[in-house]
Amino acid sequence: MINRLSNQKIGVQQLKSLARLEVALAVLVLAIAAFAYNLYQQAQEAKENQVTQDRRLTALQDDLIFFESNNDKARLQEELKNLRSTPAPASLPNYRAALSLGNRITEYAQGQELPLTGFDREDFAVKLGETEYSAVKFTITAVGNEEQLTGMLELLKEFPTATVRTLNFVRPRTSAEDARSGNWQMTLNIDVIYR
Repeated sequence: MINRLSNQKIGVQQLKSLARLEVALAVLVLAIAAFAYNLYQQAQEAKENQVTQDRRLTALQDDLIFFESNNDKARLQEELKNLRSTPAPASLPNYRAALSLGNRITEYAQGQELPLTGFDREDFAVKLGETEYSAVKFTITAVGNEEQLTGMLELLKEFPTATVRTLNFVRPRTSAEDARSGNWQMTLNIDVIYR
């Protein structure tokens, strides 16, 4: 039977069909190879992503352990309590410096020919947090134009512990001359904390 097959001649049609079959097999092998290569690339990317995610997770876990071990709420509360109970910081002015605000205001008023229709000073104590501080309160009433009165407020920049408690601007009704000239009456209450 082998002799019969070997003696038979293969025709052109048979060669064409064998060639088509070989081309189809070659295309199929190439498609399978491309698909396998694509899967291999995706697997490599997935491995790299997994390694990156594992590193991030490890870093986050290390950070969490660090923060948990360094978060001593009781210690922090004790430090806060100590800070609140400490005496006044050295940056607070002394009594003489606190009183100098009143002197600066009267000097400014004299230089601007700004009438002070009211000026009062009172010493008192103020509690900030758990600590009590000494303070001086100035109550000032002045009549003048906007520029003069706001210039007086600029003096407060020199006194960082000065706190404006109330500030009122009204048109004065006491004098027709004041009303015509566009003057305002300013009432100002200032507290200055000192040590």
